[in-house]
Amino acid sequence: MNFLKLQRFVGRKAYKSTFSANITMEGIIINYRGSHKTQNTNQMIVKVDGAQSRDDASKLLKKTLVWTTETGKKINGVVLSEHGNSGAIRVKFERGLPGQSIGTKVLIE
Repeated sequence: MNFLKLQRFVGRKAYKSTFSANITMEGIIINYRGSHKTQNTNQMIVKVDGAQSRDDASKLLKKTLVWTTETGKKINGVVLSEHGNSGAIRVKFERGLPGQSIGTKVLIE
């Protein structure tokens, strides 16, 4: 069966996604990208507010993210790809983020 890309099925009902990537949004840093042996401190997994599927996350490719430290310093990043099927994205920052960044908010522009 072929379905539209914007439709997502929950049970038997289909609905269209209302996700829009044209506005400034927020996300939460979930964790570093890595395996059970290594971790890449400049690549993070971010869960975006409002994105519920892989199609929603694909609309954010090549957008910029800004994480602000407690002192006001800003670190920029770029969305590389989707991560999983629940709307998370993989972001590469210009340098490594500290462990205190996990669980904090980022702005997506």
